[in-house]
Amino acid sequence: MARLKFLDSYVFRLALGYTAMVVSVISLVFIFSYAAADQLLEKEMRAAISAESDALARRYKTAAGEAAGEQNLSLALAEILPIMHARDEAREEAIYQLYRPAADGAPARKLADGAFKTDLLQYGQPNDYGWIRALLPPSESSGAGGPHVRQVIALYTPLDSSLALVVGRDRNQHRRVKDTLFRMMLSGLGVTTALGLVGGAVAAQRMMRRVERARRAAQDIMTGDLKRRLPLVGYDDELERLTITLNQMLDRIERLVEAMREVTDDVAHDLRTPLTRLRARAERALQAPSAAEPDLRAALEECVQEADRLLAVFRAILSIARLKTQRGVSAEHPEIDLSQAVADAAELYEPVLEEAGFALKLDIAPDLRVRGERALIGQAVANLIENALHYGRPPESSGRAPEVTLKLARRGDRAEISVSDRGPGVPPDKREAVFSRFSRLDPSRAEEGVGLGLAFVRAVAESHGGSSRIEDAGPGARVVVALPAPQAPA
Repeated sequence: MARLKFLDSYVFRLALGYTAMVVSVISLVFIFSYAAADQLLEKEMRAAISAESDALARRYKTAAGEAAGEQNLSLALAEILPIMHARDEAREEAIYQLYRPAADGAPARKLADGAFKTDLLQYGQPNDYGWIRALLPPSESSGAGGPHVRQVIALYTPLDSSLALVVGRDRNQHRRVKDTLFRMMLSGLGVTTALGLVGGAVAAQRMMRRVERARRAAQDIMTGDLKRRLPLVGYDDELERLTITLNQMLDRIERLVEAMREVTDDVAHDLRTPLTRLRARAERALQAPSAAEPDLRAALEECVQEADRLLAVFRAILSIARLKTQRGVSAEHPEIDLSQAVADAAELYEPVLEEAGFALKLDIAPDLRVRGERALIGQAVANLIENALHYGRPPESSGRAPEVTLKLARRGDRAEISVSDRGPGVPPDKREAVFSRFSRLDPSRAEEGVGLGLAFVRAVAESHGGSSRIEDAGPGARVVVALPAPQAPA
């Protein structure tokens, strides 16, 4: 029974419905074709009967000449009877009979006939146009398997007042043609139905195999095998394209899960220390038997600072998570003056840089506008400056003075914000890693910070449809943020 599950398949039901529709259409075409063929055969038979009747009538009139009645009847019969017999022998279903018309109450009397001996006028009378349709009992030659009745169509043509001609055909030949056509039509419907069912079953089986493989792969993924992917079969069809898209989605899910695991590990590592310090300071303040009020206040202030630091970390994590769900900007976002936003961030951090001994160089292109959130872009620029302040101080042995360069310029349809320093730089194999959350070049975490600054910068760039990268500033590092900035219409 398991092998018959394809009967419940959507593909099989679809093929079954399509087959039923095709068979219905073909049946209608066959019905109309059958009716048209019947009419055509009837028309051709009537035309042949009319032509033969006219030809024999003309031959009789030519043979009879000007005379009429009994004087030339024998001469006329001698002229047309051989023709009737010759045609009767050539056509198996032909009917040729001569009658004396009814007169003075006496019925019509058959005078001569061919192979067809039955008195036709006993079974049917001519209509207003002379046509006779009659149903006759079966002949002895028809046998047990022959038709039960014979259908005859004939034309009654008066030749003169003393003679009438009947030319007809036995419609059994016509009937055999129709029966043959009907059997061919039924055979065609049977073949069409069988091919539709077989094709639907084959398509359903192939589809079920593909779906079953995908289902098994999905079950493995659900049980924790995030490396597993839906199988591809190599066909360029819609299912293959859907499978490719689902595999790409699974790739992204795997990366997100891995990132979540990394974040969990990093959060456990980076927040353990401040939480431990917070608890230790609170315990010391509580355990001091006679702590002075200034000492208690100092301990509480340290606890508040640690709590603020923890809150800042969690706010940064939530902000990055929110930005990760956004992709690109739309017409609903306001247009902001990027040049002014970058200049404001530089003005805010210039005193801080000077106090730390850094020189700030600015190269800001005017009137650059983008769509987005000014606060987020300003915070990203501030993070870049703080990152350069913390990690961009050159080694004392280099003899270089500390310096930060903030630049804004257009590059095609992009506005590029770059912050350069003269510090030790970032190794090429670490330039992507530093954009990850809680990623820091200092594995001992001796430097202040939690590694969320550049992760926030990348999240802001990607949420605005842009990108971020790190370059070699020679010496130092250069962080570049590119944002979409279409040319303003002229």
